[in-house]
Amino acid sequence: MQTQPRKHLSSIKSEFWSGHIRAWKESELKKSKYCRQNGLSRHAFYYWQKKLDRSNGSDNTVVPLSFMVQATGTKEKTLSLNIGQRFQIDIQDDFNCEVLKKLINTLESIS
Repeated sequence: MQTQPRKHLSSIKSEFWSGHIRAWKESELKKSKYCRQNGLSRHAFYYWQKKLDRSNGSDNTVVPLSFMVQATGTKEKTLSLNIGQRFQIDIQDDFNCEVLKKLINTLESIS
């Protein structure tokens, strides 16, 4: 029967810290400053924030990223490779050597 009071105490603590974490988010203060102003232990604040985030499923956060793509306006250099009279391969600057070797061997075997 001792588990009942512990659960109740844990629930009270959880509500207490949930309220402070909500208030902190609304305040737009740094965590350390919010804790100082409210007489809270920073260690306990961080602990409860992490614990409550985990219990609310907030571990996986999607953060949108943006990338800037800059066009140079020039074509990449290409190398034309003729294999027999039947095949021509245009090779870009960023080609993969191993793939090219396999392709050449395959084309030579069928020409």
